[in-house]
Amino acid sequence: MSTFYKRLAPILTDLKFSEYNKLSTSETELFAVSALKIIKEHKGGILIITENAAEIDRFGDDLKVLLQLIGDKREVLEFPEFHQTKGLFQPDNDSERNIILANLLKKSADYVILVSASALIGTVPSPEGFQKAAFDISLGDEGQEPEDLARVLVEMDYDNEYQVNLPGEFARRGGIIDIFSPIYNAAHRIEFFGDEIDSIRSFDPQTQRSIEDVDKIQIVPRAGQNMSRGQLIDYCPQYSTVLIDSAGIRQHVEQYFGDEGKQVLEDSLNTCESAIELHLEVDSTNAGIEALAPLYRSMLPETAGAVSMLHRQFVTSQLEKWTSTGCDVYIFCGTKGNRQRLQELL
Repeated sequence: MSTFYKRLAPILTDLKFSEYNKLSTSETELFAVSALKIIKEHKGGILIITENAAEIDRFGDDLKVLLQLIGDKREVLEFPEFHQTKGLFQPDNDSERNIILANLLKKSADYVILVSASALIGTVPSPEGFQKAAFDISLGDEGQEPEDLARVLVEMDYDNEYQVNLPGEFARRGGIIDIFSPIYNAAHRIEFFGDEIDSIRSFDPQTQRSIEDVDKIQIVPRAGQNMSRGQLIDYCPQYSTVLIDSAGIRQHVEQYFGDEGKQVLEDSLNTCESAIELHLEVDSTNAGIEALAPLYRSMLPETAGAVSMLHRQFVTSQLEKWTSTGCDVYIFCGTKGNRQRLQELL
């Protein structure tokens, strides 16, 4: 970590906001800073719900960096939406979803999970169904022939293909079975010697090149398998829940998913122990966060004249307002040249 970020970290740690459950800002790029306060105040897992996936793209990376700066060890996971076209299962994001579900079931760590409203109300295998259907394959296991394993995979809705390419597929050639379990980012090749598993190694399905030998892998159900269904919230009922613009979330769900989707959303939120809201409002009572936005962006090089003067007047008046009310003001400049220009501006 650079010296600059080492100096920035304690400042972020000591940030003071107004009551965060009433915090308002019209600047969506500052939600990461706002959410940071909530995450600091709440131990354990955090579930952050946004209106759509674009909002996650907008501030997700910023939030990851901010957590690293303050030394928070919780991993940020982005739970992808389930893609389904004309009732047909699309496996493109099945791995990411199943990896997160499996990690939540292990309960070995707390996470900060970012999820869109669509992904939240979408169905996933229930925790009970997921655990019941999943099983391990270990090096040296005996008593199961390759055709027995292939039969089980078909029952789990895996596709029997000539060559494995996507999660949820398997291929059999004699005493060798290739499996792409959706919990991994790589496929695995299992070699049998009679009814005994002789070797297991991961490989890249695109190049067919081996990656490494492993002792055990877990086979989990595909998202499209016919089993008892649930929602993501069923995997993390004890997590603190944060709604980014709850009005926008409810409006989005009602518009695209109707009354049924709206009811599913409310049922999911009622499952949470507590829900904290960050609002999108034009008239913010939190002047510090609201006024930070123009300083958060740099002026375009071509702007000059009256626009530049208005910008300078705004900056100076806001700084005077902060300092006159006893606030500690920190201004970060990307380069020494920018710092010199700011000094001249002030």
